[in-house]
Amino acid sequence: MVPPPLLLLLLLAAGCHHRPPEAAAPEPSRIEAQKARAAVEGPDRTLEVVRLASYAMADGDPETAEAALRQAVGPMQDFRAEGELRALVGSERSKEWKGDPYEKMMAFTYLGFLLLEGGDRGNALAMSKSAILADTGTSRFPYRSDFVTAFVLQTLVYDELGERHNARRSAQQASDVVAARRWTDELVSLLDGVPQPTDDEKADAAARALLLSALPMALAAEPHDPTRAIDLSLSAATDLRLVVMKGKRRDRPEDLVLLGQRDAKRSLEALEPLARGWTAALAASGTETADAIAAESQGLLDLGEDPPSMVLLVEAGQGPEKVRDGEYGQILRIHRRSDGEAPAMRIDGQPISPTYLDSLSYQASTRGSRWVDGFLKGKAVFKDSAPALGWVLIASGDVAHAVQGPEDSGAVGTALQIAGVVVWVAGALSNPAADIRTWTELPETLWLVTADLPPGSHELQIGRRHYTVKVPDDGTVVHLIPALPPGGVTEFGGAP
Repeated sequence: MVPPPLLLLLLLAAGCHHRPPEAAAPEPSRIEAQKARAAVEGPDRTLEVVRLASYAMADGDPETAEAALRQAVGPMQDFRAEGELRALVGSERSKEWKGDPYEKMMAFTYLGFLLLEGGDRGNALAMSKSAILADTGTSRFPYRSDFVTAFVLQTLVYDELGERHNARRSAQQASDVVAARRWTDELVSLLDGVPQPTDDEKADAAARALLLSALPMALAAEPHDPTRAIDLSLSAATDLRLVVMKGKRRDRPEDLVLLGQRDAKRSLEALEPLARGWTAALAASGTETADAIAAESQGLLDLGEDPPSMVLLVEAGQGPEKVRDGEYGQILRIHRRSDGEAPAMRIDGQPISPTYLDSLSYQASTRGSRWVDGFLKGKAVFKDSAPALGWVLIASGDVAHAVQGPEDSGAVGTALQIAGVVVWVAGALSNPAADIRTWTELPETLWLVTADLPPGSHELQIGRRHYTVKVPDDGTVVHLIPALPPGGVTEFGGAP
């Protein structure tokens, strides 16, 4: 017989043994967690919304991605400058995030592809135009967009709309961009190898700076004729020389802001000899670049004539991030995180070769194929000069008070003193650090994959990922495959 105390202990142990454990609260999914962050009001909200779109596309949820992008493109299409006082005094991070041009371009492009795949051709066309506009600079210094992907999207939309002429024109624009981008790299390299034509090093350096500054405009006019582009560069460089000599710094392109007026004046003797040497170097370089341009352009031109049954935009790599440089962290630099090499691709077991379209590190670092740098330098200068300027204004106010006559109210001196205090305080509060908030889920490179497949199901392999493509009896399957894991929906296509 079991003693009563022991029996009681055994019964308690049995009860504890059979008590069900408390269920742990399930962790929210990546999408749900990001939805919560995107719902928080504040300056980062648009950034969190586009991140939500990236995660949704990667997880195969195009509805959530489209809704997020529709919410984001409104503020991202606002190109108005924010207030001067806020620009000088406020922290860059305290401002509403609207994205840099390359981030705006990708938001519009993503939404355009989703809308096109869903049959909303009109709004897809609007998004392609917004992507192009985001890459064309400012009203003072406009550049020609060199975002090939946007022109490809525009070509596909016009084809779906049955506007064959506009489709061919957009395909030609894509081809022109490829040519201009290739020739920019080639001609910059060739000019670097041209011997110095005079004994004046500063004149030679100024002449080269003027020619290179004019090159993007010249290639925008003559993207397939580099010899003619050199002639146009010389003509435009001559005009820019006069702007540097006689105009104000704000009237110059960004890459000529630091060029001295005396050096620009001395550059005249070097301009024409440099241009002649440039042309001779081009003639001796052979046809390798021209042949490569012709090969790349043909596939783009074919999209405008007769699109194949499958057109894919395939992403690769991790996109760039922004880093700070300079004494106050005021210089924004672009850091490339991966090479963006295209993964191996097969369709029904057969290898396929993608066509390179764009690098986002390149797009983030250039405007119209022109390399740019040094955002917020003006704010850093303001911070350096504010204490001295404030002291001068306050001292001037003291002097004005000291010399005022009996009939003088002292308003001038008081105004100077107030202005000095405002400038001094503004300088102390100024935060010149560059805004490095980044849409880090973007890819590094974008690739075009085309194939004319018969109707039915086809197996697509991209790296280690597998997809099923359903080609309809008529029309073109258009789809974007994200680089962000797990890589989007695994089955797409079907009846358009």
